[in-house]
Amino acid sequence: LAQRCAALATAGEALRAVAAGSEQQHAAAVAKREEAARSRDEAVAEPRKALEALERDGQRLATEAQARQLDAQRRELQMELEQVAQALAGKRQEHQALHLRR
Repeated sequence: LAQRCAALATAGEALRAVAAGSEQQHAAAVAKREEAARSRDEAVAEPRKALEALERDGQRLATEAQARQLDAQRRELQMELEQVAQALAGKRQEHQALHLRR
């Protein structure tokens, strides 16, 4: 019985030692994973900023393209307005000439 108790105590101590070692390995793995995540975030930060800048630049290019399109549309409408104004002036002159004949 004393030998069994001693063997059981020894096994318990061995089990506790294994558990402590396991906890240490787990803590080391967690720390290593956190360090890897920090390292990854630092390594990716600059390219991520560059990508965001390109996206903003893309938005700027799209805005400029839209502005050019709207400017071309404005010029077309201005020419159409001038044509209508000239046609109206011609009709006005015809109307005045007709009125003078009466």
